[in-house]
Amino acid sequence: MSHSSLIARLLLVGALSLAAAPVYAQSNEDRAFTLASEGAELFGQGSYREAAQKFEQAYGLVRDSVLLKNQIVSLYKAGDCASALDLAYTYDISYRDAPQNDKEDVRRVRVDCNLTAAETALDYGKTDVAKESADRAERIGVLGDERARLEKIQQRLTEKPKTSEPPESAVAPSDDPNGWRPIVGFSLLGVGAATAVVTGVLHQQSIARADELNCGAGACNDEQLNEYNDLANSEGVYVAGYAVGGALLLGGAGLLIYHYAIDDAGETAVLPMVGTDSVGATLHITF
Repeated sequence: MSHSSLIARLLLVGALSLAAAPVYAQSNEDRAFTLASEGAELFGQGSYREAAQKFEQAYGLVRDSVLLKNQIVSLYKAGDCASALDLAYTYDISYRDAPQNDKEDVRRVRVDCNLTAAETALDYGKTDVAKESADRAERIGVLGDERARLEKIQQRLTEKPKTSEPPESAVAPSDDPNGWRPIVGFSLLGVGAATAVVTGVLHQQSIARADELNCGAGACNDEQLNEYNDLANSEGVYVAGYAVGGALLLGGAGLLIYHYAIDDAGETAVLPMVGTDSVGATLHITF
């Protein structure tokens, strides 16, 4: 192939690539719009985690600030404040010129997550964590009812601990109707683990004693044979011990998972909408 022919072919390939670029970009936009619409539908159904995944996929195709904001709100509604706050930091840096209503939604998510973290830390006696979260919320900027929540937290931080009453750091807040779940859950885990360990130790001792007697080889007297038979008949007791320990462990783990998986993100009302003039789905939050 001549040098001029090679150049001609390269120019032809370049021209075809440039011609195909708008089609590829348009297909990405169409796909992002479809994913955003699916995300808005899932959001409306209360499937917040799945909605966040749809918005994340759409944002991977089209870097639309609305899509990232939708993902943040969906994660917040799913109770995943940690992930929502990480993305909110990226949003604030990358989209300083984003629509004001979207920036306000992200601000409210950041403030609410930090105030909730401060309140939870105070309930469990973690004043240093509570102060850090409260200060962060104040730096972000609190408005309206948020100011009242912050002032209540700050007041609790300045209160001296009561010495006439036992510490409550290990007890869930008294106004939490589900505060018994962690206590019972961890108790079940502890009792289950202890039961399983004790059963295992006794079982191994029984097996070792049976091997020591070695009655299977006919080397036992009548007294030793009776002991050997008793050890053999006790296998059912150890099986029951393992079963009880396992059931307690499963019950405790299940109760804790159920408790901590509950969506306690608050009573935030949202109205998802998809417009034909935007790839993103605008979510209007009312706290």
